[in-house]
Amino acid sequence: MNKNQIYLAITGDVLQSRNTLEVDFSRLKNCLNVFNKKFNPVVPFTIQAGDEIQGLGRFNETPVSSLLWLLGNVYPMKIRWGLGKGSIESSLQESTAEMRGESFEYSREALNLAKKNKQLFACCTSEDDMEQTNIIFSLISGYLDDWNKMAYRRYLLYSDSKTIYKVAELEGVSTEAINKHMNRKKIKIVLDAVHFLDETIFNESTL
Repeated sequence: MNKNQIYLAITGDVLQSRNTLEVDFSRLKNCLNVFNKKFNPVVPFTIQAGDEIQGLGRFNETPVSSLLWLLGNVYPMKIRWGLGKGSIESSLQESTAEMRGESFEYSREALNLAKKNKQLFACCTSEDDMEQTNIIFSLISGYLDDWNKMAYRRYLLYSDSKTIYKVAELEGVSTEAINKHMNRKKIKIVLDAVHFLDETIFNESTL
């Protein structure tokens, strides 16, 4: 294992988990199985300690957009995320439960920061360049608070197609209706912000 290798540990906390039905946790488990196959993290994301989710990612793999995909597929369940950039001290395992390292410590620090600031995402690392990142995360979180299932669905459709014409076709409504809805829900702004984070902050070439 290369201790100089930088990883991205991601820890999630299911909000209002005590009020979450077992059927919703079952759906979350199924979504995580699809998530792991679709995005192929270094260590699969699993549910730990009842309502915590954790996995280990690599760079150049669009981690933020993958989390938006998961949030869209488990809605109305909400999950708060802490992302930690750093090294790991243990060898790679099938689950992060037996792993340790600064990336996991930063991930939990980030989760606490997100909770303190009442936002869905935060990131921590040893570097002093996270202020801008967390401002963007705060912006994204504010917009997501106003999203419903339709907004997430249209975000994901637009993310895949990059054209409102295809979204309108799939939704069975006019392009004007889609454009108006996407502007009201700030869907394009969120997509641009997510793309910026994935292509700059969480891209190996920028480390």
